[in-house]
Amino acid sequence: MARHPYSEPEARTAQLAVVLRQLRIFLFQRSAGEYSEKSSSQRSQGIGIASAITIIIIALLWVATSLTAIVRLRVFAPDGLHLAPARPNRLVPSDVILVLAIYLLVLVITAHVIDPIKMPKDPFSSPQPIIADLIARLGAVAFMLYLIKERFSGGMAGFGLRLGKLHSGIFCGILGIIVALPVVMMVGILSTLFKKVPVHPLITVLRDHPSVEIRVLITISACVAAPISEEMFFRGILQSFLAQYFANQRTGWHRWRLNIAAWHRHDVSSQHDWADIGSSPASGGGDLPPLAGHPASASAMVPPPAANTRDRWLAIVITAAAFALLHGEIAWLPVLFPLAVGLGWIYERTGNIWSDITMHAAFNAVSLTINMLHPH
Repeated sequence: MARHPYSEPEARTAQLAVVLRQLRIFLFQRSAGEYSEKSSSQRSQGIGIASAITIIIIALLWVATSLTAIVRLRVFAPDGLHLAPARPNRLVPSDVILVLAIYLLVLVITAHVIDPIKMPKDPFSSPQPIIADLIARLGAVAFMLYLIKERFSGGMAGFGLRLGKLHSGIFCGILGIIVALPVVMMVGILSTLFKKVPVHPLITVLRDHPSVEIRVLITISACVAAPISEEMFFRGILQSFLAQYFANQRTGWHRWRLNIAAWHRHDVSSQHDWADIGSSPASGGGDLPPLAGHPASASAMVPPPAANTRDRWLAIVITAAAFALLHGEIAWLPVLFPLAVGLGWIYERTGNIWSDITMHAAFNAVSLTINMLHPH
């Protein structure tokens, strides 16, 4: 009978050695795997922390640079807008109301033409409501162009809508959003600590809706139609009207013009002393010099007074509040109000509405991009 190469004790010892060797290999591989996973997790966490710190440092530097630029530009200086371009105009309250009325009227008519049965409950889930809004904005812009021609001294140039100023307006608008954006975003982030800010329905639809047509229309509405129509109305019409109104009240220009009209109606002798009428706001005070000819021409000869820094800032703040409130969500007020103040200031400082349109369009484009890339 053949003898086994190992005796029974030797065989057991060999089997135990094999088991120990396999156990050692298993434990080593497991420990190595755990170490590898732990190291990978630590590396990922370290990279995430480093990236977050880098972003925070860049953001803080951007905010500091923005605040420095605001100080250097003397945005809030008492005479910061003293040399800003004048925009004399003869706008009246009914002009402002008519712009809104025409927008709403065209919107209702367009929606009726499209067919109310086809209009969805969600205004952004179908192209029809967006198209109706675009047409209504176009109607409002057309009426505002008429007002600019009729009410502003210098027409389009006096309003700041000359094509020759487009390039400089785009440049100023880009600089404006670079300066304003970090401050606006910082205020927005701080506001979320107290109340959750809802996502704009346009952004929700743009992010979730499968239709390319809807996405294109929303992008056009947010980045083209809204900046043009809203800046022409809020900054161009409303803010210009308010600044001129406060200047007229401060100088008494309205009362002086009414006196001229009354004098003309009563056919007062042309030898009447003009000092009895009052001082001329256009000349900065003092008695009016005698004018040859009939006094009926005096109202046309003396233009509306220029707004000073106080008049302009009152107009900027009131317009900014209206702009923020009319967007329909109180939670957006902390973001929209400082943005609107920046838009109002840059319009007063440059007299170029292209700057505001560019700045507004850039802000909307950045907002859409951020919310698309980081929906939560």
